[in-house]
Amino acid sequence: MQGDKPDSLVANIACATIPDGYETASDIREKLGEPEYVLTMSTWTLLDYTEKGFRFTVDKQGDTTGVVHFPHGWPRVHPGARQEIDLSGKRSGPQPRPNTKPDLGGLMAGAAEVIYSPQNDDWLPYEYEIHQDLKGRIVVLQQNNLTVGFVGADLFGFGFGQINFIRDAAREIGVDYLIFGSSHSHSTGDVTGFYGHYPEKYVNHIYAQVIKGIGAAMEDLQPVTGIRAISEEMPMDGGRVHGLIRNARNPALMDPTINVMMIDGEDGTIATIVNFACHPESVEAGAQEIDADFPGYMCTALQEAGGFGQPVFLNGALGGMVSGDNPERTHESSKETGEKFAAIVQELAPKAVSPRSFEFDAVTKRLEVPLTNEPWKPVFEVSFSTRSLYRGRVITDMTYIQIGEAQYTYDQTAFVYG
Repeated sequence: MQGDKPDSLVANIACATIPDGYETASDIREKLGEPEYVLTMSTWTLLDYTEKGFRFTVDKQGDTTGVVHFPHGWPRVHPGARQEIDLSGKRSGPQPRPNTKPDLGGLMAGAAEVIYSPQNDDWLPYEYEIHQDLKGRIVVLQQNNLTVGFVGADLFGFGFGQINFIRDAAREIGVDYLIFGSSHSHSTGDVTGFYGHYPEKYVNHIYAQVIKGIGAAMEDLQPVTGIRAISEEMPMDGGRVHGLIRNARNPALMDPTINVMMIDGEDGTIATIVNFACHPESVEAGAQEIDADFPGYMCTALQEAGGFGQPVFLNGALGGMVSGDNPERTHESSKETGEKFAAIVQELAPKAVSPRSFEFDAVTKRLEVPLTNEPWKPVFEVSFSTRSLYRGRVITDMTYIQIGEAQYTYDQTAFVYG
């Protein structure tokens, strides 16, 4: 195939334009045969030909919207993977409004926000300055005997042991299930000890502030008058969401869906949960310039806009490696990215609708994942923050939460992603 590839095709792909003769899915299949892998979403489809050097995205009508060139000519999907994944049943965009709102069964909600930026020079093993405060953004939901908490944390990550420490403290004040979601910002400092230094004073400060915030959210519980939600797939042109999200290692393989849930009370919106998948690694200076990256700027912009209550960002399936599409990697570009996401949330909010039925439930299941990467074993055996190795398996758990028709599944993993 490499010898048959016209020079103009390679040139056009490099320019991120659609080459002549490849304008539709039918054209692509006719010229290249059946793809090695197909991912079908609600509004677009990925056709994978990476062994031949290409990956295409096409819209619902079958028109080509983007193309990526892979010069190495080897498959990017491993042999054991499914050859076709169909997620087209996921809702995307505005949905019909139900005739009546469901009975929420006395649902209560409370929200809080705490700041836990490092306070003293000896809390991190290098000189640093705080460019944007690090925060824990919290919402708690309660119905009858079930209380569920969400923490959206501006952190590189917490390990399984650290998360369980906070969970135990939250359980003492009445929270049955706690989702601790680290944004994985690379500008927040290593709080797991993975890079050789465990900042105990800093970690203890984070513990104290987050637990304080969970308590404040519990004290703020008030009746919920409505739940509104919307999911939308952002446009995948050129194998990325231009200016916002790209897969830096495996181009075009990503989920560009942004999910918004608004929890309303008698005096307005109590909290807004925003979920999508993107690494916050927009700042070249890294943790020497402490920064919450785009999630912090997004939440601040939503607070300043008003009408969103307490914004809470929960990251999604980042993979390796879904990142921001801002090559400048400056604080300014990070802020711009956050404000772009905030603008999308503001645009989606009026289209969010109530669920047709309401169910509130939660369950946690233990997972044991075989660890076959030998160099990583000391990380899971020694460090308190990540210690979870049992008989050669990494121990973690998966929590499933149902809120109306929205489903949250979160892995409290044994390394960085909360």
